Amino acid sequence: RCPHFDPPLLSHVRQSITLSGDSASGPNKVPQRAYRRSLDLFSLVLFSVLLELISPHGVPPFPDWHLGFLALLLKKDCTDRPVLGRVVRVEDTRSISVRNSDVKRVYGAVKLVLDSVLDGYLEKEQIVSSGILNNITYIQSEYHRVARSASRGGVLLVDKQQAFPSVSNAFLIRVLTHACFP
Repeated sequence: RCPHFDPPLLSHVRQSITLSGDSASGPNKVPQRAYRRSLDLFSLVLFSVLLELISPHGVPPFPDWHLGFLALLLKKDCTDRPVLGRVVRVEDTRSISVRNSDVKRVYGAVKLVLDSVLDGYLEKEQIVSSGILNNITYIQSEYHRVARSASRGGVLLVDKQQAFPSVSNAFLIRVLTHACFP
């Protein structure tokens, strides 16, 4: 049975703002504390944005609203190559995506609703280790278990710990495909 949930309320937006830390503000340069200091105003504005986004014909407030900064932090020193010189390999970096503050708060309100609904559907044994290969192996074995039982099933992939906030969805799909996930 698929979970049902109602759209986020104004109270979820307020809570998202109240719970915000002082993380980087992103391209719009609005610090998180500004949202908290003007809680009533920003709650109403962001709630209006959220209602527009979830409406059937909703559009973002402006075209690049959801974009953010991408930073690649070095985990290792650069590699010296004879012809190329110093080279930074992708696997030697950690990517961090910094979204606009308003996007963080709107997504935060949606996450509050989803977390409360999904907690009733996720069992502890469904939350496997932090290793992606172990998670893929678990998902694949559960898929085959359901397929053998001739019952219907589905897969809902939720990154509740935000382990992959800046990993490309296309990359995750390639990894799943390479691991022979159906």
